[in-house]
Amino acid sequence: MVLACRVINAAGWAIGGVLGVGILFVLGQANEGNVLVDVVLDVGRFFADPFRQMFVMDDDDLQIAANWSIAAAVYIVLAIAIAALVRTSHDRLLRRR
Repeated sequence: MVLACRVINAAGWAIGGVLGVGILFVLGQANEGNVLVDVVLDVGRFFADPFRQMFVMDDDDLQIAANWSIAAAVYIVLAIAIAALVRTSHDRLLRRR
């Protein structure tokens, strides 16, 4: 069960990391013709889609930075919370035996 919790945490942090790197690529105006930049931005768009219009600003880059930052924080917090729930549930099941 510890492994499951670590995987859940790692997934949340990985998504948050991709979104963070994507923000840096957008703000730094990275070349979207580069394969790595393109993949990171595509994955970032996928995970940030539910947060796409949370803040609407005149500057598109700033809008992406704000919305993707919130998305990253939500994914990390959710991963930590879900891992804690899994760990707690597992501990309770072990105590019942």
